Formats: sequence, C-alpha cells, structure tokens
Amino acid sequence: MTEPILASAAPLQLIEKLERASRRSRPFIIVGLIAIVAAFAAMAVYLNQQKNDAQQREARATARAAQLEEAYRALERGDRAGAQRLLNGVIQEERQSGAEAPAQAPAAPRPAQVALDSLRLVYRYCDDANAQVARRALGASDMPRARLARLRVETNAQGLYRLSRNEIRHNPEEEDAAEELRVRLRAATGEDFAKVLTYYPSPGQLNAFFCRGTQPTPLPSTLTPPASPPRKS
Repeated sequence: MTEPILASAAPLQLIEKLERASRRSRPFIIVGLIAIVAAFAAMAVYLNQQKNDAQQREARATARAAQLEEAYRALERGDRAGAQRLLNGVIQEERQSGAEAPAQAPAAPRPAQVALDSLRLVYRYCDDANAQVARRALGASDMPRARLARLRVETNAQGLYRLSRNEIRHNPEEEDAAEELRVRLRAATGEDFAKVLTYYPSPGQLNAFFCRGTQPTPLPSTLTPPASPPRKS
C-alpha cells in the first residue's frame, strides 16, 4: 500500500523567491565590494606616498646635516672657500625644497567687520587703581561712550577670566573695532591693551578690561591629599 504524498508548494515558492532576490541583489553586492576594495587601495596608495615623503625628508635632512658638518670641518681647517661652497649648496637645496612644497590651503574668509560706533562698550576694572584709568578713558572727549563696571574678585578668579593685564576681548567680526579702540585707549590713558580673540558670544558688545597688575585669586589645588583619619587611642 502506498502512502499519499503530501507536497506543499509553499517551501518551493519561498526558495524560488529567495533565489530571485539573490539574483537581483548580486550586482549591488559586487558594486559594493568593488567600492570597498577601491577605498582600501586608495588608502594604501596615500599611506605609501606619506611614507615615501617622510623618507625623502629624512634623507634630505641627513644630507644637509652631513654638509653642515663638512662645512664646519672646512672652517676648522681654514678652508673658508670650501665652507662657503658647502653652505651655498645647503641654501640652494633649502630654496628648492621650499619651492617644491605644496601650496597651503587658502585661509578662511574674514568675516564682515562691524564699526566701533555701532557697539556697546563696557569698561571693566579689577581694582580701584585701574578704576581711575577707566574713568580717565571714560571722560576723554574723543572716546566713544561706554559703561563702567567692576570685575569682582570672585569673577576674576574663574578660569574664563583670570586677568592680570589690560585686555580687549573681541569676536572675529569685531577685530577692526578692537584695534581702533586699542589705539584710542592708548592715546587717552597711555596704557597698552592686548587684543584677545574670543568666541564667547557677546553680540553687539565690546569689553575692555582694566586689570594691569592685578593678581587673580589662586585656583584651588586638586592635588591636595585628603586628611588622614584620626588614630584610635
């Protein structure tokens, strides 16, 4: 007696569906593998080029050091002409290597500058002595209007400040205005001010700090060992 054969078409259809999907995705897999291989090949070429460049720079440096040593020995022998000839060769090689150096990337474009008269000026002083200088600048007839404010000791103790000199802190678009203010403050007070570029946002405001000779409060040491527990008697 033969048993009935129970065959289901579902497994066969599933296998056929997977085969069709595999055939459709095969070109994409091949393209992806080619891209990966190409990326690794490009990286290998780049690293090899960097290695060759480093070896060439090292070889040139070694050769120049040998030439300089030989020039020194020529001077010791009294052969000034020979020493000069060797030095000329080193200078010529330096010029050639500088001419062969790759051009540097262009600098980032300079942001549009704002006028000094369009900014709010704040003169911040650290102590009474510097306050007198700030008031002298405030009272000068050819100086722009400004507001006077004290920089508290606890504020100057913070890492963002810690001022011990006169500074004008400006954003990139305020560089020209800071330079103009520096020149005018020098004329009004006789004091020098360092320009300090900062990216801390202070839109529309330019701060001049009058803190020459100030000693900020020392930062607390993080290396102080903890106190030992009391011994039990």
